[in-house]
Amino acid sequence: AMVSLKSLFAVGGFTFLSRILGLVRDQFIAAYVGAGTVADAFVLAFRVPNMFRRIFAEGAFSSAFVPVYSRVKTETGETEAQLFARNALGAMLVTVLPLCALMIWGMPQVMGFLASQSNDPAMVQLATSFGRIMFCYLAAMALLALFSGVLQSHGKFSAAAAAPTMLNVVMIVALVTVLPFIGTPGYVLSWSVAVAGILQVLVVVWGLRRSGLRVLKPSFGWSKDLGKMLWLMGPGLISAGVWQINTLVHSVIAASEQSALSYLYFSDRLYQLPLGLIGVAFGVVLLPTLTKSLRGGRPDEAHAAMNRGLEFAMLITLPAAIAMMIIPLPLCVALFEYGMFSREDAIATANTLFMLGIGVPASVLTKVFMPGFYAREDTTTPMYHAVVAVILSAGLGWYLFQSMTYIGLALAISVSMWAMTALQAFTMLRWGYWQPDARLVSKLIRIAIASVAMGAALYVAQDLLRAFLFDGSQLESVLGMLMIVAFGAIVYAIAAFVTRATRVSELKAAFRPNPAAAKTDA
Repeated sequence: AMVSLKSLFAVGGFTFLSRILGLVRDQFIAAYVGAGTVADAFVLAFRVPNMFRRIFAEGAFSSAFVPVYSRVKTETGETEAQLFARNALGAMLVTVLPLCALMIWGMPQVMGFLASQSNDPAMVQLATSFGRIMFCYLAAMALLALFSGVLQSHGKFSAAAAAPTMLNVVMIVALVTVLPFIGTPGYVLSWSVAVAGILQVLVVVWGLRRSGLRVLKPSFGWSKDLGKMLWLMGPGLISAGVWQINTLVHSVIAASEQSALSYLYFSDRLYQLPLGLIGVAFGVVLLPTLTKSLRGGRPDEAHAAMNRGLEFAMLITLPAAIAMMIIPLPLCVALFEYGMFSREDAIATANTLFMLGIGVPASVLTKVFMPGFYAREDTTTPMYHAVVAVILSAGLGWYLFQSMTYIGLALAISVSMWAMTALQAFTMLRWGYWQPDARLVSKLIRIAIASVAMGAALYVAQDLLRAFLFDGSQLESVLGMLMIVAFGAIVYAIAAFVTRATRVSELKAAFRPNPAAAKTDA
C-alpha cells in the first residue's frame, strides 16, 4: 500500500487552506479587535482549550487509536472494530465531560494563574468569561479526534481534513456579520469558537453516516483493546504535553523582552505553512498505510512507503526551508507590514523566520518518522526523544536568549528539532524499522542540488527587485514577493526535472489510484 498522493493532497490541501484562513483570521482580529484588553483576554482564554486540544485530541489520541482500531479490524473484523470505537467513545465522554465541567468551574483560578504577570483585573475577568464559553470546544475536539480516527482507518480523509477550516471560517464570518450588530468583539469571537466546534463534529458525523460506519452510540464497557489504547496514549500525552510546556517556557523567557512574543508568533505562522501542508498530511496518511502493511506481514511495503514518503516530503520541504532563509524579509514585509506593524517589526520577524527555517526539514522528517514507531504500537520511544529535545530546547533557548534575545529562541527550536530527528532516524535504522534504499539517497542528493539552484535564483531576484520590494507601496511589495516566489518555483521545477529529482511519470503514478491498495481497503 503506497502512500497515495491523492489522500496526501486532500489532507495537505485542507490543512494549508486552514492555515491560510488562520492568517486571514488573525488579520481580521487585529483589524476589528486591535491589541487592547479584549484581544489579550481572548488570546489568553483561547490558549487553554487549544493547549488541551493539542495535547489530547490531536496527537496523543489518534496515534494510539488508529493502530489499535486497524489491528482489531484486521484480526476480528468490522463489527468488533466498531464496538471498540464505541467503547473508546464511552471512555472519552467519561473523562472529557467531567474535565470540562471542572475547568468551567475553576476558570477564574486558571485565568488568575495564567495572567499572574498582568495588572489588568478587567482583562482577567473577561478572559474568565471567554474561557467558560469556549471550553465546550475541547469536548467537541475530543469527539472530532475519535471520529476522524475511524474515518482515516478506512482510508477516508476528506471530511476529517475539511473540519478544521470551519473554525477560521466561522470566526471570520462572525466578525463580519454579527459584530456590527452586537459590538462586543470578545464575546462574538468566543461564541464563534464554541459554534465552530459543534459544526466540526457535524462534518465528521456526516462523513461517518455516508460511509455507513456505526460508531456514534457510546458503549460503556471495558475491553483489552481499550486498555491497550489507553496504555499507548500515555506516552503520546507526555510527548505532546512536553512540547506545549516548551512553548510556555519560551513564552515566559520571551515575555521579558518587548514585542518578542509577537515576532515569534508571526514567524511561527509562516513556519507552520510547509509544516501544515506536508508534515501534518504525512502524519495522518502514513500511519494507516504503515499499520496496514505491517499487520499484513509486508515489512518491505512499509519500508517502501517510508522511503517514497521521505522523498516526496523533502521535494516540497527543502525548497520551502531555503526560501525562508533567503527571502524572509520580502515575505514578512508583504504579509505583515500593515498599520501598526512597522518595518523594524518586519525585520525582527524575518530574522526569527530565518532561524526557524533551519529547522523546517527536521520538523517535517519527524512527522514522517513518528508513524514508523506508532504503527508498531510503540509510543514510548518517540516520547523519550521528545523529552530530550525539549530539555535541549529550553536550556539552549535560555542560554542563547542572553546574547541573541528572541532570535536565540528560534535557533534553539531548530537545533532541538534536528536533535530529535537524528535520534529518531538513528533508532529506526538500528532497529530495522527503516531501510533507506539507493533510490532515496540519489533522489535526496538531486533534490538538494535543485533546491540550491532555486536558492541562488531567489538571491539574485531579491537583489534585482530590491527597490520594488522594500521602498515601494504595500501593493508593490506584495507583487514583488509574488514575482520572486513564482520565479523561484519555476527555477526549482526546471532544476528538479533536469537533475531528475522527480519525473512527470513518477508524479503521475503517485496520483493514480493504486489498484493493489484499493483491494486492501475494501
